[in-house]
Amino acid sequence: MLKEGEMSLEQLYKMLHVSKRKAAWMLNNGIIPCQIRPTKTHRYIILREDVEAYLQKKRAERRKEIPVGIFNAKPTKQKVVINNNRPMDTVDLAECFVTIADECKDDFRKHVEKRLQYFPDAITADKAADIMGYAKNTVHSYIQQKRIFAVQISGKYILPKSALVEFLIDDFAFEIIHKSTWHINTILTFTKKNKPSHTNEDDF
Repeated sequence: MLKEGEMSLEQLYKMLHVSKRKAAWMLNNGIIPCQIRPTKTHRYIILREDVEAYLQKKRAERRKEIPVGIFNAKPTKQKVVINNNRPMDTVDLAECFVTIADECKDDFRKHVEKRLQYFPDAITADKAADIMGYAKNTVHSYIQQKRIFAVQISGKYILPKSALVEFLIDDFAFEIIHKSTWHINTILTFTKKNKPSHTNEDDF
């Protein structure tokens, strides 16, 4: 049962004039703050004041938070497996579900650790968002969903760099449909690492 000041998912998508799928995506990715419960019904606890704060943003700003074309069509059902025998390209990552072969996971962990080697061992959630190229609300949402381990200190989420590594090698991160440029480059440089090519130090 909703408490005073709370909204349901149905009320949200009707208020925003968007599809139920789009409204759920906005909640899951932290575009609109909410509490997500591990239940099949009444999963989202949404505060009306958070929705009103979202609506007060300029339309151009709101559009930037949602990738262009994300709700125009469903993603391809084809699955691409990353392995040592198959280089990938941006089209693979943009149009397919991606997973990684078990025998490659240790090497991919080392690859991610190398890309993060110059950052401190403990970072804020906002810094993690800047590194990965995702919206700060999205990273905060992943923390609240326990996808990324972090502790709250003086009102800020702090996470060990190792938690960021664990997130990026997890199946959940591979299954993100609309990956950031940094995330895509992390995967692409891994698949091409055995091919002779010039590597720009700025990529790391």
